[in-house]
Amino acid sequence: MTSMYSLKAQKNTNGEAMSACKVGAKAGGPPFIWAGVGDGSMYHQNINKSLKTNNKYFELIIKNLHTALLMRVIRLLFVFAFFPFLHAETVVCSFSILQNLCAQLCQGIDSIQVYTIVPKSVDPHMYQPKPSDSKTLAKADLVITNGLNLEGWITNLIDGSGYKGKVVMASENISARYLGKLPDPHVWHSPKLINLMINNITNALKDAFPNHTSTFEKNAISLKATFNELQTNVAEHFAKIPQSKRVMLTTHDAFSYFAQCYNVVVLSPQGVSTSDDPSAADMKNLIGQIRSLQISAIFLENLSNPKILNAIANETGKKVSGVLYADTLKDDLNLQDTLWYNATVIAGAMNA
Repeated sequence: MTSMYSLKAQKNTNGEAMSACKVGAKAGGPPFIWAGVGDGSMYHQNINKSLKTNNKYFELIIKNLHTALLMRVIRLLFVFAFFPFLHAETVVCSFSILQNLCAQLCQGIDSIQVYTIVPKSVDPHMYQPKPSDSKTLAKADLVITNGLNLEGWITNLIDGSGYKGKVVMASENISARYLGKLPDPHVWHSPKLINLMINNITNALKDAFPNHTSTFEKNAISLKATFNELQTNVAEHFAKIPQSKRVMLTTHDAFSYFAQCYNVVVLSPQGVSTSDDPSAADMKNLIGQIRSLQISAIFLENLSNPKILNAIANETGKKVSGVLYADTLKDDLNLQDTLWYNATVIAGAMNA
């Protein structure tokens, strides 16, 4: 019996030579292997040609497999080599002013993301934490707060979030003023004190992300130079205003550090927190001061309830001069531009 894969040329019943291809096909085998026709020499030539074609095909398959394997190895090496840079490094700040300072210090570092808990449109004194804030804190590599009792709600929030990393106070080692037993947290209204805050934040960033130390230091030098320039420009602005006119009224006592910098007197019906309500006696005394000092620079604050200040303005017959930004940034401005805006509005009202 002829094998299905027989390679011998055979003759059919009519005595004609049959190709091995036909024999294989007749026996049910694959016809593409046996390509010989007639004599043995032609048969062997076709067999060799067929084997060479198949060898080239298998060589191509192996080459493609090698290429695919090499590409996979390269991808794995890339992931392991650059994984620290692919990981999103996260800083969470308590409110928008700290977020802005931190973001400016992280400029040029795409891997660091800076978040704020308190949005720009919300008073940080009165903020009510949300469940999503705990999730944000839990993913943080570093948490930065102002301190000085600005964020009375943040300790419980951090404890409840499960965050175990470092918590840095931007106001650390700053000599704060006190109103009774309460510290005044509004240190960012003094460019000189802001530079101390920048030092604290920069050191915290360097400790948390040492790979970016040189960038933090370079950005800190540049940022402090802008606040030094701001200090000089605002001081020159107020030097042109007579001392008797450097008196202003604001919603709450947030501008005392500003007042110290530029020799300005600031009055307010509320204390260092917007949650402090004045007594009837306090209101009577304040109205008397406004009248005796002939104060014309009266300002609302963008996050504070205007009710108290409007009542004072009506009682004294004064007009409100404008709106200041005490605990947040103005629109899309950074901190230095927000402070310059406040200074020019205040100076304009005093000169009116």
